Amino acid sequence: MKSRKVTRRGCERVASKNITGREILKVLTDNSYVVASRTGSHVTLKWRSPHDGKVRRVTVPDTKKTIPRGTLSSIAEDCGAEDFEEWCAWINRNS
Repeated sequence: MKSRKVTRRGCERVASKNITGREILKVLTDNSYVVASRTGSHVTLKWRSPHDGKVRRVTVPDTKKTIPRGTLSSIAEDCGAEDFEEWCAWINRNS
């Protein structure tokens, strides 16, 4: 099975503001992700698919600081995003 890699191109173009960990946490928890655990400054969220019951685990730093692009890409990939640019726009629209 081939793994899909989230592309990083264009997020800066789409992002009208810098994305913080707290913004990501707010958007994800508003969209059916629940807190599974907390370790230090990181929160692990989980989401169960209503279609097949598969669980996604996403770890997000709980910070007011801007998340670096590489970390943002990893979070998007863990969320199952196929298009990094669209995922960034979705976070910005919902934060």
